[in-house]
This record gives sequence, structure tokens and C-alpha cells, in this order.
Amino acid sequence: MNDLLVPTSCLMRSRPTRVLCADPEESALAVYHELQGAEFDLVLTRGGVECMDCLRRQAPDVLVLDPRLLWGGGDGILSFMQDSPALVLVPVMILTSCRDVSLLRSIAPYRISDYHVKPVTSCDLAMRIRNVLQYGRNRMAVLNRNGSEQTPEQIHPKISVVL
Repeated sequence: MNDLLVPTSCLMRSRPTRVLCADPEESALAVYHELQGAEFDLVLTRGGVECMDCLRRQAPDVLVLDPRLLWGGGDGILSFMQDSPALVLVPVMILTSCRDVSLLRSIAPYRISDYHVKPVTSCDLAMRIRNVLQYGRNRMAVLNRNGSEQTPEQIHPKISVVL
């Protein structure tokens, strides 16, 4: 029998999904608060330093990130995660109201699981979080079945951004 080597964050579980939302926008707070409940255990940060502290304490199942964070910026958070073995496989969902091309260029080198431009409803955000998690589970299962080595790039490949 082939043993599956799947991180605990990718297993089906009864506990709520840990979601770290790092967003400086006041207008997004209501959407995030609607996610809190039986399905999602939500932690909300408003700046880069606070987000880094949360990431150091405990890896979330998903990071929802607005790259325009103060005091660290989204690219700083993504760079930190890329260099941390405990965080490199955490799926990252970009959620922003900014359509600036330079912002897209700053995050293009990092693994991003999903990208969405605000506004977003709590139902749509919940669906996107579920999809990001399911994609990771499916990818891990396929890689495990094939018996191949699992690199972060295989599990969460980079999204190509053509500008």
C-alpha cells in the first residue's frame, strides 16, 4: 500500500480552516468578519509587521493578502514566506482593489494560488478559499499517487503574469 505524505494542513478535518487576512482597507472588514464562524477561524491583520508576527506564531491554512500592506508590504510578506520552510506551502490568495501594473510586477515572482480584484462578497471569498484549499489537496494527492518528490513549485506553481 502506498503511504500518502500529505501535510496536515491539506487533510480533511473537523476543525475550522485557519485563514489569515492581511488587509489595510477599512471597507473590507465587514466581508472578513462575515467569514468568521464554524467553517473559518479568521485572524485579521492591518499591517505587514502584524501579519509577520501571526505567520511566525502559527502557519495558517490560507493567507488572504492585499499586497498594499503598510510596514512590510505584500512582497515582503511573500518573500518571508518563500524563505520559511514552515510557510512555503501555505496557499496565498491576493485580494486587492489596486490595478496598478507595478503592484502586479512586485508579486509576480512569488507563488500565488488565486488573484481577485475587490469588491468581493463574503460568499464569493469563502468559495475562493475552499477552491484554493481543494486545489492543493488534489495536487498533493496526484503527486503522492505518482510517487514523485513534492517540491513547493509542484504543489503551488507560480502563476505567470503577462503584462
